[in-house]
Parts: sequence; structure tokens; C-alpha cells
Amino acid sequence: MRASIVAKGVVTTMDTKETKHAFSRRRFLAGGAATGGFLLLAACGGTTSGEGSADGEMAEGEAPKEEAKQPEMEPVSLVFRDWREPGRTATTWEVWFNWADETFREANPQVEAIEYTFVPFGAEYIQKLTTESAARVTADVAHSSIIWGRDLWDNGILMDLSAHAAATPDVGPDAFMPSANPYRIADGKVFGLSFWGPDSYVMVINQDHYVDAGLDPQGADQLTWEGLAETVEKLSRKDSSGNYSRIGFTYHIPGMPEFAAWLYANGGEMHSAELTEAIFDTAQALEVAEHRQIQHVRYKDRVEGFPEGSLDTLRGGQGSGISWGTWAAYYVRDEFPEDFNFWMVPMPQGPSTDGTTSGATWINMMVVPDGTANPDLAYEFCRFTCGLEAQVQKLLMVNQVSPRLDFYNTPEWSQAVEDLPQLGVVPDVGARGKAYPFFRRYTAANAHWQIVRDALSGESELDLRGALAETVKLITQELES
Repeated sequence: MRASIVAKGVVTTMDTKETKHAFSRRRFLAGGAATGGFLLLAACGGTTSGEGSADGEMAEGEAPKEEAKQPEMEPVSLVFRDWREPGRTATTWEVWFNWADETFREANPQVEAIEYTFVPFGAEYIQKLTTESAARVTADVAHSSIIWGRDLWDNGILMDLSAHAAATPDVGPDAFMPSANPYRIADGKVFGLSFWGPDSYVMVINQDHYVDAGLDPQGADQLTWEGLAETVEKLSRKDSSGNYSRIGFTYHIPGMPEFAAWLYANGGEMHSAELTEAIFDTAQALEVAEHRQIQHVRYKDRVEGFPEGSLDTLRGGQGSGISWGTWAAYYVRDEFPEDFNFWMVPMPQGPSTDGTTSGATWINMMVVPDGTANPDLAYEFCRFTCGLEAQVQKLLMVNQVSPRLDFYNTPEWSQAVEDLPQLGVVPDVGARGKAYPFFRRYTAANAHWQIVRDALSGESELDLRGALAETVKLITQELES
């Protein structure tokens, strides 16, 4: 039976003053890197120098001076945008946002409100940011997917945060997993702070099937392509008619992100570091394509009634393992049968790898749309939400991991892993993962992937080598346009 997390310090009411957690509110307000510190100095004209004696006493004959009045700051409202529609339960995004809203405003009294605006994920979200940018009336802070962030930056829609980031090393490159930084930095310019993730491709397996077959229940037998193939053979079952009643692993036709995860684990690359050209017409990529095609054909007679790669295949016991992601840990715990025992296994290493890469990892970010009327406060809200305290509260309130390296040294994380051991896989695969493919021009690039899919499924006149070459050519043209 899987244990449920007992989250220490979860806010069950909106009175966060009663929240018990590892971070002192006083420390947050008074620390050297306190959120509002340099903003208050700037608003008050910087530092002041005393003209009296060193000990503060008046000189003889000096008239008493009136205390200088600090200028009153105009109240400010910030607008925060996200695609997550607030929920109404005790462990939802809304609970965390309400905590963040109250905590940030307490540290920054000039902020009278933070307005949460919901816009659905996808084209509508991007269009909203684009239209507002043209009108110079924008949200102050937005949560950005990695598949939009670089394009928004390239199109001049996001603010350059480099100067702010240089003054705040607590959210600098060294604070986050190395896999986070390519998504938020381009040509040395910082345009986002890492907030959500890491999400990484893994294989999720049914441990009971593995134990029954005499296999390691944490997938140690399937860390290579060869090992996975042997494991699948041992796990798969056929009925009296010769049809599969259980598949050890669903070798479905992979989409571009999953193919990238396998390619990275085989020592290959999908695109250049500068994201200016596709480069997966290589021997390593052909090895991935040939291996996946062979295994797909071998297990083509899948369990009737269950789409390949379906969660229901795993949930119902007709599949022993599927390609999924590290976010599966909480999902399986909460949505699968209570007695379902599972583990998360890194993507298998191919014959051409050096063994250092686990697959693909992606980490979303907080960004500041260019045109905000409150750039300093907007950045500070980004910094606060990506800081350690807010990230720990996100774990406790929303069951979400963090891209911060120091997060994994906290007692809250240790408790989370004790309660749900599968989470222990997250930091390793997250730190060793490479980039989600074509996070610049993703939509255009992904549209061309159908050429490879058709070749893998035998529905194309192109062979695998030709399909890879043609797709590389077309995607490179998109990146150059």
C-alpha cells in the first residue's frame, strides 16, 4: 500500500501567520536578500548621510531638526497570469497562490493586490500576451511554458531581466538545475526565472509484475535497450489464442519529445545548442528509429481494447510499463488503485551513449512581459515565487517538485521522499536531462514530425534514414525563417 504524504505546515486556512514551516517570516522580511529591500531604497532615493555628530547627539547651539518624512509610495496592483484554473480544495494551485499573494504583500506594503488572471493553455494564452505587448498594456508577471518562452523572447514580448538577475544570485544560474537554464537564457540574456519542474521522461512500471517475474522491482534489469527488451519478453503474456493479454512495455510510435529522450540516452542530439538547426539525421538517431520500429512490430498485436501507451493499460494490469514522466508519482498515488505498486525508471541507455544523460527534462519559468508599468516589483514577485520558501510551500500545498538545487536539502523534501519513495528519482533524472526538443519554434517543428511517424509505422515511401533527413531539412528551414 502506498503511503500518503503528511505535509507538515500545509495551510488549511488563509491565516498563514499560523503556518508552521521551516522558514521564519521574520527572516524573510529582514534578511539581506529580503524581497522588498532594494525596492524600498530606490523608492526613497537611495541611502542618506547624517550631518550631525558621529554619536548622534546635537552639536552645541544646533537647533532641533524635524525628522525627515519618507515619501509615501503609491499603492500598486500587480497582475499575474497563469493557465491553471484555480480549484477549491485544500491542496490546489489556488491555496499556494493565496499564500504567495499574502506573503509577498506583507513584505512589499506598496503592493495592495495581486490579481490572478486565468487564460487557457495554448494559442489563446500566447495571443493574449502578444496583443497586450503591442498595446503596451500587459500583465506584470506570467507563467510561461518552455515551448513558448524562447519565441516570446525572440519576438520582443518579454522583458530583459539580466540586470535584475545579476544583482540577485539567489535566483542565478547556480541556484537551479543545469537543465533549467537553456530555457530562460538566450545569448547571455536572462528573460525568465525557473519555477515549475523538473518534468522528465521516465518509464513507469508495475512492481508486482516485476516481482512475479523474478525481476528487480526498481527496474535495474532494464537500464539498457537490450535489458529492456529482455525484460519485456519476460513480462509479456499471451492467451490460449496466441493474443497478448499483457505487454511488458508499449513500444508505440513515439512523438518528437519521447524520441528525443531516447536519442539523448543514446548519445545523440536533436538540435544545435543555438537552436538554429536540426541535427538528428545521425547514426545515433537511426539506431533509435530502427530499434523502436523493430520492437513496435514485434509487439504489434497489442492487448485488444487498450490504445498503445494508454494509462489504462498500466492501470488495468494489461501493461507492465509505459513511457511517462516524473509527474506520474503523485498522479499514480492519487488516481490509481490504492494497492498499485509502482516505480519510475530512467530512460534506457542505447549502445552509443556514454551513460551520462537520462533523457529529456523541461522546466517552466516566470517571465515579465515587456511593457509592464511595474518592472521592479514584477521581477521581485518572480524572484519570490522561484525562491526556496515559495518552492517548499509549493511542495506542501500543490505536491510539486522544484528546479532549485537547495530544495533537495530541505527537511520537507526528505519527508516527501519518505512518504512517497518514487520521488527520489526526480532530482537525478532532472539534473541529467537534456532539453525538450525545439523549444524554439516548437509548434512548427513538431508539425514536421509526422514524416518520421509515418516511416516508423510503415506508412511512408521514405525509409527511416530518408524520413529523418527530410524532417531535419524542413525543421532547419523553420528555424532559419
